[in-house]
Amino acid sequence: MFLSILLRGLLAWNQPTLLTDDADGYLAHAQLVGEQHGFVGPYTLRPTAFRPPAYPLLLALILAAKVPAGIAVLLIHLVSTALCIVMTAQLARQLGFSHTAILGSALLIALDPLLLRYSVQPMTELPCAAFLITALTLYLTSVSPCDSGFSRYATAGSGLLLAIGALIRPTLLVVAVLLTLHRLLMKPSIPRLSIHGALNAAVRDRMMPAMVLAVAFAFGISPWIIRNAIHFHAFIPATTHGGYTLALGNNPDFYRDVIRGRDAFPWDGTALDQWQRSSLNRARQAGVDISSETAMDAWYYELAIQAIRESPRSFLQACKLRLQRFWALSTADHASSLQSTLLSVWYAPLWAGLLVAGIVQLKRRNAGLCLPLWLCIAAFCLMHTVYWTDTRMRTPVMPVMILLSMQGWSMIWSAIRTGQRKT
Repeated sequence: MFLSILLRGLLAWNQPTLLTDDADGYLAHAQLVGEQHGFVGPYTLRPTAFRPPAYPLLLALILAAKVPAGIAVLLIHLVSTALCIVMTAQLARQLGFSHTAILGSALLIALDPLLLRYSVQPMTELPCAAFLITALTLYLTSVSPCDSGFSRYATAGSGLLLAIGALIRPTLLVVAVLLTLHRLLMKPSIPRLSIHGALNAAVRDRMMPAMVLAVAFAFGISPWIIRNAIHFHAFIPATTHGGYTLALGNNPDFYRDVIRGRDAFPWDGTALDQWQRSSLNRARQAGVDISSETAMDAWYYELAIQAIRESPRSFLQACKLRLQRFWALSTADHASSLQSTLLSVWYAPLWAGLLVAGIVQLKRRNAGLCLPLWLCIAAFCLMHTVYWTDTRMRTPVMPVMILLSMQGWSMIWSAIRTGQRKT
């Protein structure tokens, strides 16, 4: 914990401008909330759902105490880092890790380049990681043999935390769906011989916990849905940003420049600017109200779907490229050769441990308590294979990946020790 705070403090001291480099407008949203304008667009001053609300609202609470913006960002991210470390260690205990593996997992959280890099920027990756790993800790508590009353509270708590996480990064909507399905399809903890007993077990061990999780999640996210229904007269559980994010990586210009051309992914610079301007002009010519977030969101979705239908091969190639980007060893877009080498040296062993854990559990056909962790990774891969992706998109799920990787290395060490004993 001390090491994580020290490293983030040194990084913030060395590059203080990162703390207020508001590329995604979260600080601007927070300041407008603090000025009692409500959750409105920084330029339009009209109600918006373009960005998820939880992170700006959290910032606004701290800014209301007259805390400087950079300090507010750092405070939230230091607390998020602390939560990631504590909950990762707790989750490792629940998975039966050795004391050394528990400490190793916590140390990797403190040192991970992605978790470190985005701990000093006003972005949502680190708070989302904290809510996700905390929700998973409660979720695994709820599926472990324990007092049924506490299990219900743990299930409800995990649903609420997933809802808050989804209001930070909407990918957790998919995580919540997968975990609800997992809870619904779990085998009863106590086998029953009679039909009546089997039905009781199914209701007690599957239906009710899944319903508690789903209801708690729906309750947590409902204020945002109600607010959007009032302002936009539409059902918006996530944001009005999804259409743009889908179209950004699935349009004829991107396929031409990046997939079939020579532009480097993630397609920045003049080509991207030109596409953004031309897409707005096309929307205007098509009679779309470009000042309406919902209208533009729907239009961008149509644009992306049309591009996918017309060029399915380019879409599949783009999906492959996005998946490669998500799992890239080097996380820096403009890194030096030394930085790229160091990042590769860091992530290659992590991916090796993750691969071993996956192969062993697949071979044994028994992921056990680890299956919810794999489902979280699957949710992020699913979303970011189709939607716009860069390497930072995997930051929220890095604690989960670290845990599974540590489990893989524990398996390797156990196999080595077993072989030594036999020798």
